[in-house]
Amino acid sequence: MDKTVIDSGKIVRKAFCLFKMFIPLFSDLRLRIYRELSDIWLSPFQDAEEAFMLVHIELGFLYDVLYTKAAILQSIVGRILRSICYLSTFVALVAFSIAVDKSGYPGEDILITYVLLGGAILLDILSATSIAFSSWAILWLTSPRRLLSKCAYQRIVSWLVHRKLKKRGTVSVAQHSLIGYCLKVKTSKWTAILRMLDTEEIFQKFLGTSWEQVNGDLKKFIYKHLQEKFKQYQNLKDKIDDKQVFNHDKLLSILRERGDRALQNYEIDEEYFERSIHDVEFSHSVLAWHIATFILFYDDHKTYSGSVLGSYCQISKLLSEYMMYLLQVWPLMLPKGIGLVRIKDTREEVVRYFGKRSSSMSNNDAASALLPTGNEFLLFSTRGKSVLQDGRKLASMLKALVTESRWDLEKKWEVIANVWMEMLTFAAGRCGWREHNIHLKSGSELLTHVALLMAHLGLTEHIRIVTASADDLLLESTANQVQPSSEMPPIGQTLMWDWDQLSHLAYYMA
Repeated sequence: MDKTVIDSGKIVRKAFCLFKMFIPLFSDLRLRIYRELSDIWLSPFQDAEEAFMLVHIELGFLYDVLYTKAAILQSIVGRILRSICYLSTFVALVAFSIAVDKSGYPGEDILITYVLLGGAILLDILSATSIAFSSWAILWLTSPRRLLSKCAYQRIVSWLVHRKLKKRGTVSVAQHSLIGYCLKVKTSKWTAILRMLDTEEIFQKFLGTSWEQVNGDLKKFIYKHLQEKFKQYQNLKDKIDDKQVFNHDKLLSILRERGDRALQNYEIDEEYFERSIHDVEFSHSVLAWHIATFILFYDDHKTYSGSVLGSYCQISKLLSEYMMYLLQVWPLMLPKGIGLVRIKDTREEVVRYFGKRSSSMSNNDAASALLPTGNEFLLFSTRGKSVLQDGRKLASMLKALVTESRWDLEKKWEVIANVWMEMLTFAAGRCGWREHNIHLKSGSELLTHVALLMAHLGLTEHIRIVTASADDLLLESTANQVQPSSEMPPIGQTLMWDWDQLSHLAYYMA
């Protein structure tokens, strides 16, 4: 990276470069990358914080392109037109104050005119401030070709960049607890009236939804899991004539994992665990594991301290309630199924199970009541598509790993967290980019961040790794005015890349 670029602005330029590279994905187009150059583009992150920071900035650029005029305003024509607009409003106010004879107009009309013109100028100032603090402005200010980055104002610019970036990378994750919601439902005549009016269950979908910040532990956990999948993907490539060849079928096998590898890694052979993941619809798996996670979380917290349970316990709860939120509120982002029917039947079954006790029960009480003792759960009948019984049985079997198989609590929660993480990556790989684009309007989802992180690691069906010949590289370098072939490294070696050379992006595309 050029030393004249302000350090805090380098990450913005790198994010913009990656955004330009991967923008075909957002249109559900396939992207091909030369295998010889793939190390430059795949896994470009130093750590979890940088990974989430880069992806968050990239999605910010995408939002601006799709839903604002920011990209246009950063062009020369856009700046000229915007300047004319600002100047026109100011000139109109000055002209009205000085040149217009206001003696023949009522005082109220004159006051209203001043208020309207002053309001217009205030809006222009706020708009200009917003543009000045945007990622596009930072991209322009931190360019090595700008005199501003070399002069005495560099410290001021650096401060502006820091103020803009310090809140980047912070992602909020929605939380929805099915059991917690059921405990809040009041079986009264007002509830019946609300259900008659709220036929689409819009109010019910958002009732009980809260928001939590994605903390450092969760970011590191997600990043570590994706790095492990990336290494797994690298190791599964076929080797033909001493060359690594991309195998699409093996990539698909990794993307299909939704908890089974986590069970294999911990040598859990119980058939019921496998069935809860593989032999049922995805929405069934989410509901069953969500109920089991709820029961075990509050049951363990009633008995043990948080320090004994470890960070995996909290991570499991965050991912469980986030996946439940997606299934309840945004089912189109998840694989197709009858998730809403299962939620409705399960919710009715839970309300029926607790009866009038629900209004006075806490989460701890509910978890204790739902946790089966012996064969008690076999006596509980399930109606319709309810998954309550499966969730209770799953919780009982997970608890048995500690009481019977002598696992420690942290290991149990580590298994649960990894199962949820595989479900999250499975859903991210199945969600179309059109859905991700739509949800940018209301704020990017954690699922979108994970999907883009996976794309950067090549863990997507939309990226193909192809082998380049020397002629291909020579043609690309000639078209983009890069170094002559005599100075280029041999095929198979990683090329050095200057992230400021944005005009050479096509050189890395097949």
